[in-house]
Amino acid sequence: MLGARAAGVIAEAMGRNLSPTPYQSSAVQAATALAAGGGDALAEWGPKIAAGEAVVAFAVDEGAKHTPARMATPARPDGNGFVLNGAKAAVAAAYGADQLIVAAMANGSPALFLVDPKAAGVTVDRREQLDSRNAADIQLDGVRVERPLGSLEEGPEILEKTLRTGRAVAAAEQLGVCREVAARPV
Repeated sequence: MLGARAAGVIAEAMGRNLSPTPYQSSAVQAATALAAGGGDALAEWGPKIAAGEAVVAFAVDEGAKHTPARMATPARPDGNGFVLNGAKAAVAAAYGADQLIVAAMANGSPALFLVDPKAAGVTVDRREQLDSRNAADIQLDGVRVERPLGSLEEGPEILEKTLRTGRAVAAAEQLGVCREVAARPV
């Protein structure tokens, strides 16, 4: 997996071209969450993301603004797993993704769950973006999942690390945009 610095260098270069790729959501945020959670999910999806063979979208926002602290999607314990109900808005790289990592509230704390976008109860609706990037709104209705990435206790830390890394890499991409614009003659 790339470190945050290397991911930022790549994102800055991509920002110079406004490249509409799943890099931020999949190779940065999903990969960060998988690496922090470890286990079978990392072993299965980490190499596929790194090889460019799979797109895993990171779904956290539920409204028009980035406000993870107001996340309301519940993960209700059910037998040996959980049931997810709720919605995620404008999820980058979600339309056509191979997997989703969905943030939800489990026992009052955030946790991240690997979700198959083709599973029963998952609806992925494409959302047109001004910059032509792939995004989708996701509806979760009684979606059964096994366990969170990492443990429930690690959920808040994994989410925070993923968000912090994603924000830093997004800033690097915007730096690339600014540098390209500043370098062009008027």
